[in-house]
Amino acid sequence: MPSISLPLAGHIPEEYVSNLNTRLSLYHRLAKVEHIEEVADIGQEFEDRFGALPQPVDNLLYMVKIKVLAMRAKVSSISTQGRQLS
Repeated sequence: MPSISLPLAGHIPEEYVSNLNTRLSLYHRLAKVEHIEEVADIGQEFEDRFGALPQPVDNLLYMVKIKVLAMRAKVSSISTQGRQLS
């Protein structure tokens, strides 16, 4: 699995999903995503269940998309230099 190091704060804030077990379950689901379409589905579920996506959750979904695309392209690692991915 590619390692991702982006200059983004990507997480599920406690203020957005207060229950720890629910947050952990959501992280687990995101870690298992293999298809880009799943990210949009999970994002929609977040909005339906918890309301508008805060920036850290939006960033997290973006990072998952990058991970899925990198896995599909067989990229072994992703890093940043300044504000550019390499």
